[in-house]
Amino acid sequence: MQNGVEGRFKRCTLAAPDRILVATDFSDMEYLLPHAIAQARAGGSEVTLVHAVSPYSGLPTEAGAVPSYVDRTKMVRDARVMLLGVVRQIESRGISCNTAVREGLASDVIHEELRRADATRLILGTHGRGRLGQLALGSVAQELSPR
Repeated sequence: MQNGVEGRFKRCTLAAPDRILVATDFSDMEYLLPHAIAQARAGGSEVTLVHAVSPYSGLPTEAGAVPSYVDRTKMVRDARVMLLGVVRQIESRGISCNTAVREGLASDVIHEELRRADATRLILGTHGRGRLGQLALGSVAQELSPR
């Protein structure tokens, strides 16, 4: 059981986190950005934007799912450039912002960045594929949710 001070501190941290992690695949940034900015301004929080570059090793190239040659260095560089544009938008509002682009499964990258950044809030979107789509394609949000 927490004493009164620890309990109040924990509630305060959850209400106004010091660090917010925003996980994006770029298709959702238009929706996520206003939420991240509003929450960071309200709590005086720092924002970290994270993007995972998915490994393609498990997909069959003969199915046409992935080009036979993927320049991972270019993919990471392009993701960083895209995130820098978002950083400018966030910092123009007086909010400190960092970025992280990592190779790996999205859920693994997000877990790692939550720990590394010591973030107490995670903002991410879902694509609303419905149950059937999530069964076929999966859901990062579902993988991250506590069981």
